[in-house]
Amino acid sequence: FFSTSNMMLARLLLLCLVWSFAQSEVLLHVSFDINQDMDSESSLANLNAYLTSTNLKWLRYYHVLISGAPSSVPMRVAHLMFNNISSWAQFEQDNLHHTHVLMDNFWIKGRRNLWKRSPSPIAKSQTERSDDNRGGYVYVLQYSVQQGREVAFNARFSKAKERISELLVNEPNYIEARSFKSGQIQSQYNNMETYEFNDLPSLTRIMYGDSFTNAVDDVKQFLTDFSVVILTPGSGDTAALFWRAAGADKDDGPGGEDL
Repeated sequence: FFSTSNMMLARLLLLCLVWSFAQSEVLLHVSFDINQDMDSESSLANLNAYLTSTNLKWLRYYHVLISGAPSSVPMRVAHLMFNNISSWAQFEQDNLHHTHVLMDNFWIKGRRNLWKRSPSPIAKSQTERSDDNRGGYVYVLQYSVQQGREVAFNARFSKAKERISELLVNEPNYIEARSFKSGQIQSQYNNMETYEFNDLPSLTRIMYGDSFTNAVDDVKQFLTDFSVVILTPGSGDTAALFWRAAGADKDDGPGGEDL
């Protein structure tokens, strides 16, 4: 009876996770290198085809400043946001040709990961995102918690985040914090937190200050793995823009119709 009850509980938890994934926003994280011989016009044509999809909310493009890995990794990142897992699936179904062309010829050595958005305990920024406050400088913390130590980890890290939240809301160049999970898809690095700023000095002042570094050091005992990545925008007028797709919300940030 005990074994059967455990199996039923495990199945119930799995169903809850699947339902949660189906109802939450989903981020497609694509890391890649640029093919130096690529045809830029053809590449942009495939990306602009993405933006016509009513299932895609927006696309953003970053350079990798700090990779957080001991081996060579792709040095470009694109984020694509969807309302839920069903929207992502339909987008992929409709754009198989464009994705194959893009990943085979232009965005090489690519890796694609799905992340479910979860509520962030960090307070909302007092700085509204705008053309003058685009952000684009992103501190990315990825980690996994040891099985059986989730409660202790959450209690310790949540308390530290209350202090960090106070620092962030008083930083005029802080833009936004987001939290994501991917435990249903991968066993390593199944938590991701992003902290976005208007510039690198502001990011460094907060994320490498005593409060945050001490908080991370304090919970390392509960983690099986962790990594830090720093993303920066490209250069020029289009840096840090949200490229709004046909499925975008009104508050998805400054952007343009074409890449």
